[in-house]
Amino acid sequence: MGAMAPPCLPWSKTVILASHHMPASRVKLLVVFAASLLTFAAFFNAAAYIAYAGNPLVSSDAWYFIDAFLQHALDVGPSIADFFVKRDVTDHAQPLVKALLLFNAQWLGLDFVFEAIMGLVFAFATFVILVAGTWADARKMQPPWLHGLAIASIAAVLVTFNSGLVFSWSLVTLSYIYYAFAALGGVFAWRALVHRRYTGLLVSSLLTAFLFDDVGILISTAVIIALVLAAAKTHRWRRGLLAIGLVVMSELAYLAVSHAYLQPAALSPGDDGGILAAVQRMWALRVGALEIGRIVLGTTLAHVFQLTYYFPGREWSVQAGLAAIALLAHGWFWWRAWRCTWNAPLFLAVALMLFFYAMVAGIIYVRVPEYGINYLHDPRYAVIYLLSNVSLILMVLGQPLRTANTIVRAMVVLSLTLLIALQVLLANFTWYEAPFLASYYHQMAREMLVLGEGRMPASCVPILTVCQMPPEKREAAMAFLKQHHLNIYSREFVSRYGLQKLVTDTPDSAR
Repeated sequence: MGAMAPPCLPWSKTVILASHHMPASRVKLLVVFAASLLTFAAFFNAAAYIAYAGNPLVSSDAWYFIDAFLQHALDVGPSIADFFVKRDVTDHAQPLVKALLLFNAQWLGLDFVFEAIMGLVFAFATFVILVAGTWADARKMQPPWLHGLAIASIAAVLVTFNSGLVFSWSLVTLSYIYYAFAALGGVFAWRALVHRRYTGLLVSSLLTAFLFDDVGILISTAVIIALVLAAAKTHRWRRGLLAIGLVVMSELAYLAVSHAYLQPAALSPGDDGGILAAVQRMWALRVGALEIGRIVLGTTLAHVFQLTYYFPGREWSVQAGLAAIALLAHGWFWWRAWRCTWNAPLFLAVALMLFFYAMVAGIIYVRVPEYGINYLHDPRYAVIYLLSNVSLILMVLGQPLRTANTIVRAMVVLSLTLLIALQVLLANFTWYEAPFLASYYHQMAREMLVLGEGRMPASCVPILTVCQMPPEKREAAMAFLKQHHLNIYSREFVSRYGLQKLVTDTPDSAR
């Protein structure tokens, strides 16, 4: 390997050296303390919200999992193929989520707050992987205090309260599983490229392929493109091609096994006209491209519900302004990716940003043609949009700020501080909404008990999707919960969430 180029072209011809007025050990201690405090605050806030506002009841897709997986898994025993079952070609196999669901049912009475907590554990794992994977290169590029501020910023935006649904709906919280493996794949891909360590990349690529189905393909594609760009920038084509080959072979291995043994029916084309029809629907959306950009980019900073609360009557103009800021940030992101010699933070930033683009493209490809552009406002997609801000901060970590001038450093500090302050405002609104969820869950519990008596409630809350299931499947699902004393039919569950009054009139509901 030849001599490396300077890490990055400076942002200004006038540079300064890092200040050393304070002893390095004391600076390091203060940085570690401040960053740890802010990180603890961010994750404690998320954990407290889950404990207070997390939905413990069976809702939405969980009813499908009970019907298609859990009943058979508990009554007969699961096969490997059962963990990969999915509704159709647009669904996700999610074997790891099903494994957690089975554990939850067997040991915790099917309490979905547990799932949300596990999602938060994976969020913290993502944070640890990102910090550890970028630590060596970032500390060379950043003064210690700025490195600490950036780390705290990553924690703040990773568990953003842009939408409370990210933490109240456990299946959405479990999306952090994808990010942990995407970060892990990015770290190992960079090590393969720079240090010729390929084992970690092979293992993480195989796990990503077999555990995450179509989302795994998006993660692998993002890593592959990042490897192509990095190989071009570092002139390590042989290593890059070998790393790319391992990722591609992992995906091909999964597709072969999946098609042959796991889900051949689900992989068969449907009757919706195929890819050509989907492309035609996508092309029809070209007239709404600006609106799509406004919604997606604006929501990376603040969801429209937040804007309606803080700027009533002006939410759309504010969203447009935020979208313009985000667009400028993305322009800066790719400018720095083009100008800089790559390092670990920069590589991870590009890989995760590409994953963000791929996830958004998937929503637009699959959902928007069917449900319309406003579907991009669905609060659960805040868990996808947060990847944009994480990637932007990682790009900051890859910049040579240790030798940057005071103006540049001040701009970075201001940007990161504003981003953290924004999270405080977002959390304020999300906590304001939280008390209203308790009455919603109680209403949902009442309706579940009515269903368990073999009757249909006068109306069902939208997330009680069992109401839309065919009668025989609905009755089988409720009988299954009763038989195994799960969820609302578990004495411990009822006591844990103070639902005793609801079950007073149905004494057989919790034993």
